[in-house]
Amino acid sequence: MKRRNVFIALLIILIIGVAGYFVFIKNQPSTSLIGNNPPPVTSNQPVVPSSTKEEKILEITLEVSAPFSIAKLSILEDGSALYSEKMDGKPEQRGIYEEVDIETRDRQMKKFVELVRKNNFFSMKDRPYKESDPLDGSSYTLTIKIRPAGPPGLVDAAVHTVSCYEFSCEPGFLEIQKEMRTYFKSYWNKEVLEVGV
Repeated sequence: MKRRNVFIALLIILIIGVAGYFVFIKNQPSTSLIGNNPPPVTSNQPVVPSSTKEEKILEITLEVSAPFSIAKLSILEDGSALYSEKMDGKPEQRGIYEEVDIETRDRQMKKFVELVRKNNFFSMKDRPYKESDPLDGSSYTLTIKIRPAGPPGLVDAAVHTVSCYEFSCEPGFLEIQKEMRTYFKSYWNKEVLEVGV
């Protein structure tokens, strides 16, 4: 009798085990099916923050080579200026011009960005002296370093230099250099030296 009870108990345990196997294991999704599913789509493109920055002039430099003088004016992103001038027969003069209020600086730097964009400065080419040009003119060189719109950590600064002879310069080039001179004059009452024209 005891053997029969043990046999029945073992049979019940076996039936429960088989039933449990089918209920819990067989109802699980097959690992082979999971392995054949395509992986989730990911992108290696950088995540752009919701607030991107606008284009910004990092530095804009004007060099003026006149028959009897050389001058160089650099306006930096904080609105300050570095200036040097040398007239024939005289020592070179250098100066740092600072103390720009934030409102004036922001307004002026945005104006430079607008002029650069409007006049397609980064598409301009050099326009050197031609035989038909007068001999007593000045040569101008503009170098602009700008950070394009976008997150600062994800965009590189663009730098472009254009040189031209006074009588061959594009109107847009002259407009940008005139604005630099005007800013320098209006804020620090200082002219860019150009002797011999």
